[in-house]
Amino acid sequence: SHFFCDGISDYMTDNTDFTVIGVLGLQNCGKSSILNILARNGISDDDTFRVQTYEHQMLAEHCTNGVDVYVNSRRFILLDVQPLLSSSIMDRSIQLEKKYTAEFTTAENTIEVQSLQITGFIFSICHVVLLVQDWFMDLSLVRLIQAAETLKPVTPAASGEDNQVSEYFPHLVLVHNKVEAGDLEDDVTDEIKEMYSLMLSKSRLNWKEEGTNNPNIVFIPDQEGERAEILPYRIRPRIDYEKAGRQLRQKVFNLPRKPLSQGRLTERAWASLANKAWDNIKNSPFYMEYNRLLP
Repeated sequence: SHFFCDGISDYMTDNTDFTVIGVLGLQNCGKSSILNILARNGISDDDTFRVQTYEHQMLAEHCTNGVDVYVNSRRFILLDVQPLLSSSIMDRSIQLEKKYTAEFTTAENTIEVQSLQITGFIFSICHVVLLVQDWFMDLSLVRLIQAAETLKPVTPAASGEDNQVSEYFPHLVLVHNKVEAGDLEDDVTDEIKEMYSLMLSKSRLNWKEEGTNNPNIVFIPDQEGERAEILPYRIRPRIDYEKAGRQLRQKVFNLPRKPLSQGRLTERAWASLANKAWDNIKNSPFYMEYNRLLP
């Protein structure tokens, strides 16, 4: 299946000054809302990506299928990715295909391996990847990210001044969304940073702030905290949603862009690189081997 529709090349130009930003996370953690913050050119701009409604949440349904692509006027190519490990996607695929046969040994394993493939794909074609979570830390999600990094087929990229070929890995920004006032206390944020530093210590993703050992992390407060005056069970966080959004934009847009391939890429060449990367992943034997090891 083509993850990128053929029509995307109509929106691509020969411009080489572009940035590709992808977002990963579980269902209902606010991936589309986070991308909407990055997509806006001004505060009054409408949302670009469809976000979950209350109805979706009550039905435990997902909103994004495959990868939604949006290119804004500043030539940021934003990729909204379907939720990882989503039982709603598994349910939909079983219902839609009457003669459903799992691509891998079981429907559950199929969802896990497909999540690994999508993550490997996003790691291969993005300058920056946001990993969005909406509570302290989901260890199974971090393990999935580590497995996806290991299984991803090699994507060569030129590195350094001597133009040696090395394997490409994007910047990883950890976004903690919907955080409560207590989660923004210094001791809690320090603990979260320490946990990530331990878990990602062997990762080749660019997860550290430049020149430090601190993870690239941004905390976005729960919007309900803005209504603390009328909601007696809410405490207003010390940083508001708008300010946190500005901090996110600043962090993501200021990250240095590493070249995605050995030559200077145009947007059109990037679209073709993305199609090749997806083909490489679909044809890689590693995922079938990984599936054999699953229960």
